[in-house]
Amino acid sequence: MAAFQFVVKNIDLEEKVDQSPLFDGLKKLDEDLGDYLSLRE
Repeated sequence: MAAFQFVVKNIDLEEKVDQSPLFDGLKKLDEDLGDYLSLRE
């Protein structure tokens, strides 16, 4: 989650993209990836 959200917050666009379905998809993908990586450790 960290990297993508950090970039979004830095650009200060979070409120605009937060409503976008694409952003929701990316966020979910990012969370799934984070879960997967933490399981592998």
